Amino acid sequence: MPLTVEIKLNGKLIASSKIANVSDLADVSDYTWNCTENGSEVTGLEDAQAWGQIRGHKRKQSVWALVSRVAAQAADTINRYGPF
Repeated sequence: MPLTVEIKLNGKLIASSKIANVSDLADVSDYTWNCTENGSEVTGLEDAQAWGQIRGHKRKQSVWALVSRVAAQAADTINRYGPF
């Protein structure tokens, strides 16, 4: 079952992510993720997608640690390569 993260601004969905554990919930796990971001006049970006992997994540910590790693990779990918 994937972890779903939705980011809303004034109730409007502006970005989302699905994060899935691919290592049977081991204490140190690997994940795949995909993120979408809606285009915005504020950011100047068009609709964008990114996807990737997190390897060797220690599960016995706040879920925000995993979300922050995914967010950092997604932002880096979208900022570097632009919309897909």
